[in-house]
Parts: sequence; C-alpha cells; structure tokens
Amino acid sequence: MPPTRHRQNPLRPDWLRATPLGRDLVAAIQGAERLNALFDRWRGRGPSEFDGLCVAYLESRAFRRLAPRTKRDYQKLLFDLKDPAHFGGAALAEVTPQAVEAFRDMLERRGSGLAGIDYRLKVLRLLFAWATKQGRWSGANPAAGRIEPAYRPRRQVWSREGVRAAFALPHPSGLAAHLALFTLQRQGDILAMRWDHVRDGAIRVVQGKSNALLFLPIHPHLEAALGASPQRGDWLLTAGGGGPYTPDGFRALWRRHKAGIKDARDCTFHDLRRTATSWLTGAGLGDDEVRLWTGHQRRGGDRVLDVYDVRLRNLRVRSFPVMDDWKG
Repeated sequence: MPPTRHRQNPLRPDWLRATPLGRDLVAAIQGAERLNALFDRWRGRGPSEFDGLCVAYLESRAFRRLAPRTKRDYQKLLFDLKDPAHFGGAALAEVTPQAVEAFRDMLERRGSGLAGIDYRLKVLRLLFAWATKQGRWSGANPAAGRIEPAYRPRRQVWSREGVRAAFALPHPSGLAAHLALFTLQRQGDILAMRWDHVRDGAIRVVQGKSNALLFLPIHPHLEAALGASPQRGDWLLTAGGGGPYTPDGFRALWRRHKAGIKDARDCTFHDLRRTATSWLTGAGLGDDEVRLWTGHQRRGGDRVLDVYDVRLRNLRVRSFPVMDDWKG
C-alpha cells in the first residue's frame, strides 16, 4: 500500500494492510474467514476477546514474575497465537478443542517442528488457565486434556566413550563438556557462569529458566579442568571479544568441535545434562537428590534447593563417588 495512504489512516492495523495466506489451501481459506471476522470486529466492536486476553496476561503479575527468557518466549508465542490466521480476532468461545486441534494439524502440515507445536499448545493452555483464575473464562480449557501433545521428549544420552572424547575437545568446548556433566546445568546457565561465581569449592548458579539459586560443589575432575583453562575474561567460557558466548555462537563452535566424535553424531550439548542425570539415578540416587543438582521443583511446587546449606555437603558425599568414574 502506498505510504501516503498509510499516513492518511495511521490507525489501520498491520494485518489489514498485508496478510499473506500461504499456499496451503485449507489453511488459506480458514485464514481468510478469520480475517473477515476480524475486520468486522475491528470496524464495529474493537479488539477481540482473545486479543484482549493476551494483552491482559502480558500486563499481569503472573507474567511479570516469570524469568526473562520465559517472558521472551511467551511474548513471541502469544504474538504468533494472535495472528489472524490462528486465533487473532476470535471470541473466546470460538477457541474450542476442535479449533485447537485444527490449529495443531495446520502447523504440522506446514512442517513446523514438533517441539514448537507443543510449546504453542502449552502457552495456550496456560493462557486459558490464567483466564479461569481471573474470572475471565468459565468454560473448560480448550487446550487441556483433549489433545495429545505433538512433542515427545528426547531420551538421547551420550556413551561413556563419547563423553570422554567430549572432555578432550579443544577449548572452550572441552571445558563446557566438563561443566555440563559435573554441574548438570543448561547451556544458557553454563554460558553465564563467571570466575567470581567460583568460591570455596562451589559454584553459584542462578538459573535463567526458573530463577532458582543453586550452590553446586565442584568435583575434582571439574576443578582440574578449570585450573587448566585460560582466564581470558570474566566468564568461564569467554568469547574472542572478551564477553560471554552468545547461544548461537557457542552452538556453532560446539558443532564444529564435536563433528569428529563419531559416537555422538546424534547427541546434542543439552543431552550431556540428561546423561549426567541418567547416570546419577542409575547409580541409586533418589529424585530429590538429583533435583539438588538440576534445580527442578518437586511436584507440589516447592523448590528443593534455594539457599546454601548442609545439602551441599550431602551432594559431595552421595554424588562424587559416582562421578569419579565418569572420566576414567
């Protein structure tokens, strides 16, 4: 549309200026029907119920309490759900289990990743659960209990040989492998680790996903790897510019270094965390003991470890004998 017309009607919404419907005929027809309904509401009734619900949730205390990374993810996915080709412009009563199932089927036909589909459904379930608590919705949750999640959790673990080869990778990948196995933390939390977080035989971690505060004992194998690593900046894994690695930058470096490990072609960096968890539970540690490392919550929602206390000593006693053989 010419810029002059855009200036003449600045209140015209973006979806009305240009909304590609794609090549999927069924999805295009559904999108066109939703656009027609959206236009009718925009012209006469203002924002739709679904769009208003998304905005209200983003302004809520429940959203403000989320970790920064989770906030970014939810904002992105809610923006996607508000797409006129999805649920944008819909009344809440129109978001039925059948509509949610059709939405999932449309994403599968488009080739969307299974993990991404499952995450969208999770956010949609959360949105309606919040609406119920706030008295904005009195019906059943349309995305809960009736649709089988499209995503299946990974169960891939590294072999002992693969792990030993990962330990021997060039810096910083070798040190990153040690940190993943001997702290059981996610990639983002490992990239955020700093040298001043290491003190008195432990490393302090504030998890980006859950905001959990952990104090994790440093195993002698990890201590040796840290001692042999260059201190080029404030972070344990310092990039060439002196700052921390970005997630994409580290992934690219890790893939390049890991390419030579034939036994680990199907394994990811995150699978190291799963591998360590599997090895600890396989050696007889209970779920609550493993959660002291991972920071996961109990089913009731109470966090196992929030502060530095006697549990740190118990972690050494129970976990270190198991970890001693990981580098043998």
